[in-house]
Amino acid sequence: MSNTVHEPKIQHEILKQLQVVGKKAGLASMEILVGVVVSDEEWTPQNNLTTATSKLNRKAIFERYKGEIEKAYKQSK
Repeated sequence: MSNTVHEPKIQHEILKQLQVVGKKAGLASMEILVGVVVSDEEWTPQNNLTTATSKLNRKAIFERYKGEIEKAYKQSK
């Protein structure tokens, strides 16, 4: 799976499916996802992506995936 999550076709299909679900749920257009970053890395307290109480460490996640997040935003324009 580690190689497939980085394929643009796979990421595009995941985004399409999430957008369909959002539209069916009645989300406003500004609430519909415009980009997605898929990771094959497990998020654990050991790699600092979650806290000891299993909460997301949003700042660390953003820093780790900053490049991919920026790429997703650029592709959405």
